[in-house]
Amino acid sequence: MIGFSISVSVIVPFLFLFFYLSSKIIYTKKYKENYSIKNHFIFEFNDDGYKENIIGNIFLILATILFIPLLIFYYRFSKNGYFLFSSISMILILIFINLLSFVPLRKLKEHLLFSSFVFSLTFLSFLSLSIGLYKTYEFYEQIIFLIL
Repeated sequence: MIGFSISVSVIVPFLFLFFYLSSKIIYTKKYKENYSIKNHFIFEFNDDGYKENIIGNIFLILATILFIPLLIFYYRFSKNGYFLFSSISMILILIFINLLSFVPLRKLKEHLLFSSFVFSLTFLSFLSLSIGLYKTYEFYEQIIFLIL
């Protein structure tokens, strides 16, 4: 199981990088302008529909699908309820980020709904993770859990 976790941990960033590079190439060809991560949002890759950027979208979906088992296996090693909530909320964050990348800004209600879910779940996830690490620190009394 550890070998699977390590290999997936190496593959997922490359899949996301392939998503970014292939989507950037398609965006540049389509709009005759360079995509800059400083000036554009991720949903602009699929602004006129997700079918034009199908290769990049496949890489994004694969990266998400492979990352979810890592979050599930993370909880398997730690039976803390705070970590369980954090893992579940991180899985939901990944799903909503993917949905957010497929919803154009023309559908403002859906876009704002998914964005709100991402922001609030991110806050709750890190809050839960912080409380869980503090409880772990109280139990083991090792300073590393407090630093984390």
